[in-house]
Amino acid sequence: VLRAANRYDFVTLATTPLAFVTGVVACTLLPLYPSLLTASLISTVAAGTGLAVTAWLAFCVVPVFGRPLSGFSELPGLIRRGSWLTMSNAFASLTTGIDELLIAGWCGPAALPPWAIAKRLWNTTHTFLAQHVEHLVPLLGSLRTAEGARVDRIAAAMHWYVVSLAGVVYSLMAWSGEAIVGLVAGHDVAPACRPAVLSFSLFGLGFA
Repeated sequence: VLRAANRYDFVTLATTPLAFVTGVVACTLLPLYPSLLTASLISTVAAGTGLAVTAWLAFCVVPVFGRPLSGFSELPGLIRRGSWLTMSNAFASLTTGIDELLIAGWCGPAALPPWAIAKRLWNTTHTFLAQHVEHLVPLLGSLRTAEGARVDRIAAAMHWYVVSLAGVVYSLMAWSGEAIVGLVAGHDVAPACRPAVLSFSLFGLGFA
């Protein structure tokens, strides 16, 4: 709802502070109570809080969101148009974590932490780049009918901007990723993460 209303400021407001607080709480509680139950409780509370905050912000931006009209006649068309999205999300949910299982099975449990740390770096970088596109494309779409030629020029510049930004960011990741891992996870872990960091940097460049 917030993205459809082009209120990406509220999207950031709903996600960034909560993610920061969740990370601080996890870093504080997990050393004191190291168990899967603690991690699960932190994730559950964070998810519930995020849902409540997002729903409240959506109601503030689009009040009708809290009073939906009856639209059952539109459901068949929406289901047909959204079936591919549903299938892709279901496939992604079923395959999430398969790479970590394969890494642990082929290379042993000791290889999993370096892989997971490098993957988290890639996910953070990819999300940063993807949010640029999510912010810019809807704004361009709103100008399409009125200023088509200008939109085409801006869209071409936007593509080069994102590709150039991806090149810089992933190059920095390949260059400084090991140092970042050393600061966060310890210098004894950083050398083991070097191959995975370089691999994810090359993957990110190709993906961009």
